[in-house]
Amino acid sequence: MPIHAAEVEAMGRSLLDLAMRLRREAAGTGEGDTGAGDTVASGPAPPPAGPPETNPALLRHAVIRLQAMRQRRLHNFGLALAGETAWDILLALYQALLAGRDLTFAQLCKESGAYPATIRRWLSVLAGLDLIDLPEAGSDPALLRARLTHKGELAMADCILGLLAEGGADSAEPLPA
Repeated sequence: MPIHAAEVEAMGRSLLDLAMRLRREAAGTGEGDTGAGDTVASGPAPPPAGPPETNPALLRHAVIRLQAMRQRRLHNFGLALAGETAWDILLALYQALLAGRDLTFAQLCKESGAYPATIRRWLSVLAGLDLIDLPEAGSDPALLRARLTHKGELAMADCILGLLAEGGADSAEPLPA
């Protein structure tokens, strides 16, 4: 299966952004000099200290709508133009958490719409950022059951509530046909 330059370039940019953010966090700064003379914006806002006031039914509905929007984007534009693997993994794991279920590795690949090798790489990155818990599954990916950490759950709730407050994934607006 050929690798498309756009996919490699997007992944490279994502990894570079992540590396710069990790360096800033290790240095104890949120913004600053990358060492190359470029000032970079700070990474994502830290999750709130405690769980936000939530309506679980509203969150479940919003996550389902976000997944539907993502599937529509993927259907219309294909993986090369619509893929956001880290977000897709986090969204799938959050949806599973809200539904009170676990996802197998195969289900996570299907829900995220990415290749297994890509999912494995991003799972490692997300685990390194303490957004997911990745219990040791040995060499059998079928046994893998990634879950959001408390930090990941808070970050996803905060993000989705922010989207709702801004009008994204608004339940009053139907999906386009």
